[in-house]
Amino acid sequence: MIPKANPDFEKKYKSVDTWYIEYDDQRCFTTREIGIDKDGIVIARAPFNNNLGLWVDSDMKYEDYLSYEIFPITKNDFILLWNAPIA
Repeated sequence: MIPKANPDFEKKYKSVDTWYIEYDDQRCFTTREIGIDKDGIVIARAPFNNNLGLWVDSDMKYEDYLSYEIFPITKNDFILLWNAPIA
């Protein structure tokens, strides 16, 4: 049996309106991700418990993300969202 990569959040992914990612420029990979719904509520984050993450578990480089609409946020704002309760 192969375990699911994101057992707690997989069903919530269709409700994610905005993704925030933390990217390590030095090592060239995504380290953390946060999924926010249309109401601004945190509904997913990874890696977290048994959840590897959608973006964290990919091999995307920063340049790959440029094909998406990107809005940077501050490190402080990311940390506040990371520490917010998950709905």
